[in-house]
Amino acid sequence: MGDKINWGKGYATELAQYAIEFGLYQLNKNEIFAIVRPKHLASIKVLEKCKMILFDEINDFPNKENSLIYKIEK
Repeated sequence: MGDKINWGKGYATELAQYAIEFGLYQLNKNEIFAIVRPKHLASIKVLEKCKMILFDEINDFPNKENSLIYKIEK
């Protein structure tokens, strides 16, 4: 019920940035990928704020539009 209280405060972006940094520098990965549904505009905005770029699409749900794949490299 109170889920919307924290929307728009940047928590998703902050968490995503931490996850990216953790993957790249603590786990020493060269690239991080994120998959998002094209209608989830707020999630896409978070990925783009984190400097992730649209990389590709994937047909991961039958009879649905393709999901978007975002990527960031070290």
